Amino acid sequence: MANNYYDSGSVTTGSYLEVTPSDTDTLRADGLACRAINVAEDGAIAIVDKDGNTVSLYLAAGFLHRVGATQVLATGTTATGIVAGF
Repeated sequence: MANNYYDSGSVTTGSYLEVTPSDTDTLRADGLACRAINVAEDGAIAIVDKDGNTVSLYLAAGFLHRVGATQVLATGTTATGIVAGF
C-alpha cells in the first residue's frame, strides 16, 4: 500500500489549513494526510488516520503535534482553533 502522506522525519510543514471538524469531509479533496496538528485550546480530537482507523487523542495547545490525519471528526472533538500542516 502506498503512503498517502509526506514523511521526511520532521514536523516542518509547507502549508497550513484551518480545520473545521466534520464527520463527512476529509481535510483535503485528494485524501492526503496532514503531517502535524496544532490546537489553540486544549482538548480531544477524533481523527481518521491514513489507514482509515478512527482514533481519539488529547492535544495540548501551543504545540505542533506530529499527527497524520485525513479527517478531523466533529463527533468526539472538543479542541478548538485546529490547524493542520501538510
